[in-house]
Amino acid sequence: MPRPTLPDLAAALPDFLIAGTAILTWYDPAVLGVSRVSYFVVLMLLEFIVVHSAAFMGNVAFGKAPKIGRVGAILGLALAYTLFVGAFALGFHKTWPLWAFWMLVLNRLAGVLLGPGGDDGAAAVVRAGWAASVMFYLLATVLTLLIPLPRLGITPDVVAAQHFTSSGAWIEQPWRVLAMAAVYYTLQGVSTLKAHGWANRGMRESGAMATP
Repeated sequence: MPRPTLPDLAAALPDFLIAGTAILTWYDPAVLGVSRVSYFVVLMLLEFIVVHSAAFMGNVAFGKAPKIGRVGAILGLALAYTLFVGAFALGFHKTWPLWAFWMLVLNRLAGVLLGPGGDDGAAAVVRAGWAASVMFYLLATVLTLLIPLPRLGITPDVVAAQHFTSSGAWIEQPWRVLAMAAVYYTLQGVSTLKAHGWANRGMRESGAMATP
């Protein structure tokens, strides 16, 4: 089995750091501040939009169209998704989801402007990464909503300190979203270490089976 490359390690490190932060916050939110709980609720909502948009932006970024066309298409998609990000950012009275989302968009634009385009290998990795993210997000959501989970350090006082104005499982039992973040980002990190090779192979095999 090939060892992870330095770029793979660098790409996976943020996922493991976020997973570790989620576990620490779940165990003792006072260490990093009780507001970190609401941060993770917003983060996982933002992650849903990022995962949803990644397939479209990735296909555009690694398409064969001229650069100006790809840049325009990515900006158009980003503006559309900004409406969704802005809606829940407004609902939680936070602005960081907007600039965080646009940092991701700028990262994709940099790849378009600096890259040659039409890179089938890079496109395959992007598609495999998107497939892995969708699977991990759904798996982490289902697991942490259905199985019993301890609240650990997320006491009623900690929940009240978030000043949530809506309802739902993540709002009423925010330790579930912390558990979800821990599971999701750990799986993401492990898969990234392997450049999502398992998902890439699965997509190739599915394509081969579908081809007469």
